[in-house]
Amino acid sequence: MEENLLLDKSFKVLKITDFGVSSVFRAPFTSCATKCHGLIGSGPYMAPEEYTESEYDSESVDIWALGIIYFVLSSVSCPWRSASSVDARYAKYLASNNHYQPFDRLAVGPRTVLVIKIVYNV
Repeated sequence: MEENLLLDKSFKVLKITDFGVSSVFRAPFTSCATKCHGLIGSGPYMAPEEYTESEYDSESVDIWALGIIYFVLSSVSCPWRSASSVDARYAKYLASNNHYQPFDRLAVGPRTVLVIKIVYNV
């Protein structure tokens, strides 16, 4: 993942990027984002709606990816290979009633933010 990390000149601002499989969802000088279609991104970071919906909100799936990136940076592991029903770990999470052991190991603040995003899709 180190190839996806960018620092500013002062080495104080870190930006996380992934241009390998991406899509432009808002053209320059437009105010509205367009819906995305198909699978865009890297497996563990892709939101479940990418697997289940024909089109989805691009900004929402980016927020999902940020939550997974935070989890990976905090725990040095991925919670699942993909957020799809065919992935056993993700299926276990869905059946866990919001008490998925890898998330339960996080501090309360970050865990609350992840659960709010994942459960309520905000």
